[in-house]
Amino acid sequence: MTLIYSLDGSEFRHEDEGDVFAEMASDGNLVEGAEYFSADFVKMRPENIFNTNRFLEQLDETICDEANLDDYTAFADTPESIVNELNEVVFGWITKRLGDYPVYRCTGNITTHIVTKEQVADYYE
Repeated sequence: MTLIYSLDGSEFRHEDEGDVFAEMASDGNLVEGAEYFSADFVKMRPENIFNTNRFLEQLDETICDEANLDDYTAFADTPESIVNELNEVVFGWITKRLGDYPVYRCTGNITTHIVTKEQVADYYE
C-alpha cells in the first residue's frame, strides 16, 4: 500500500508529506491547526482496471436492452481461448497507454491530520 496525501480530503496527489506542507506554505496556509489528509492506496494492475468477461457480459446486456431480446449470450459464451486473446490485446493496450504512470485505488481509509506548531517550525528552519 502507498500513503498519499491531500489538502482537501478528496484530491489525493501528494506522495510525500513534505509536498503537502510546501503547497500549504506557498498558499500561506501552513499554520498550526491547519488540516490535511492521508489515505492508503493500492497500485492497480491492468486486470483490476478491466475485466474481459464482465465486458462481454455487458455487451450481451446492452444488446438485450437495445433489441428487446430476452436471452442473448453470444458474447458471454465466447470461448476461453478468444477471451485470453482479447485479454492480451486489452491489457497490452492499457499498459502501453499508462506507461510508467501509476494508477491507484483508495482503500477508503482516510485520516485527518492537524498541523502542529513543531511541524510549522521544522518546515521553516
